[in-house]
Amino acid sequence: MGKDIKDEISSLRDAIKKWDREYYVDSSPTVGDVTYDKALLRLQYLENRYPEYKTLDSPTLKFGSDLLNDFKEVEHSYPILSLEKTYDVKELSLWVEKMSLEGSNLGFDMGISAEPKIDGCSIVLYYKDGILEKALTRGDGRFGNNVIENVRTIKNVPLCIGEQVELVLRGEIYITKKDFLEINHTLDDSYINARNLTSGILRRINSREVVNFPLDIFVYDILYSSLELNTNHDAFDKLNQFGFKLNPCCKFFVVKTWEKILLIM
Repeated sequence: MGKDIKDEISSLRDAIKKWDREYYVDSSPTVGDVTYDKALLRLQYLENRYPEYKTLDSPTLKFGSDLLNDFKEVEHSYPILSLEKTYDVKELSLWVEKMSLEGSNLGFDMGISAEPKIDGCSIVLYYKDGILEKALTRGDGRFGNNVIENVRTIKNVPLCIGEQVELVLRGEIYITKKDFLEINHTLDDSYINARNLTSGILRRINSREVVNFPLDIFVYDILYSSLELNTNHDAFDKLNQFGFKLNPCCKFFVVKTWEKILLIM
């Protein structure tokens, strides 16, 4: 009996994870809402009745939990620095020349990736043995608040990546302008911009409230990986395989002059 229940839970969990990826990442769902909802309700029922079989990568966690966030301050494994800015083409040109020179000194052409900056809230995702272990805000760069219960509710954040690897990823959590305007219109105290609204949602105490908001995420940097990844392009291909949502406007190329960067901006 116990083995049958455990096997059913595992089967339901795998099916729902597959459907989530098809819907939220690949935009090509293979099952309808009724089939999905029935499977999810069955999984929730079994996990509530047999809590010993519930795991930290269960898709039911994406719908919030009864645990209240305490937002513990946790030290980052790596310094989380703010992104450097430039408004000057000359500075961009000098930076590209510097990167090209460093690449030449190491014996290869320097590859560059470029993508639009999403104005959201910075987040660092920590995976251990392939399972999301913590999700820290940037904080002061050395310490951040663990908002994992709320981040688990974001549909495009994989709770389990299918391989027992360690990853530390940096991303940006955001709300689209369209959703921001619709939500802001319903609030008694409106927000100035989508970034402030995103920050306010992420810091809500009850994750069951957070699940009602359309938070989204793009992952854009790998701070640590136990995998051997030779290039940024290889790394992003792997992240895509794991089910992470990447910025579709991201471009990779070997460049020696800044003009090519401007062409895609």
